[in-house]
Amino acid sequence: MKEKYLIVILIFAAIVSCKNPGTERSQNLVLKANVEQLEPNAKEAVKKWDGYLALERTIILISNTNALNAVDMRNKLAENCDSMTKNIPENLEFPEIKDQVRKVKEEVNEFYAEVNRDEIRERVVEDHLKTIYQAFDTLNKEINHIM
Repeated sequence: MKEKYLIVILIFAAIVSCKNPGTERSQNLVLKANVEQLEPNAKEAVKKWDGYLALERTIILISNTNALNAVDMRNKLAENCDSMTKNIPENLEFPEIKDQVRKVKEEVNEFYAEVNRDEIRERVVEDHLKTIYQAFDTLNKEINHIM
């Protein structure tokens, strides 16, 4: 019996020791989807756009998980998208950017409406995520173009 406890403790200690203290996993993640990155002047322009930054972080998290795990993040995705839509900074209030933000919101809303927790077809979820990534990519391209 003592041997079992010792083995459990050793396994637990090994797992805990593998953790890299002081870093958050989400901060180390990179966007795995094919989305254009913002150029330096565009990054500066979105620096105070909290909704955009929150949506970007959520998209990064989703792109680093499998499609079925992404279903659990759909509420956060929808909330971040709503926030992004409502709080476009003055320096980015161009019709082209507003149009791309609207398209991202449409894709997120479609994902939210059509995919639920009981969704077992991973391909359907992946297709929805692909369209969200494409819409976000187009938004980034438009921001880069204008800035």
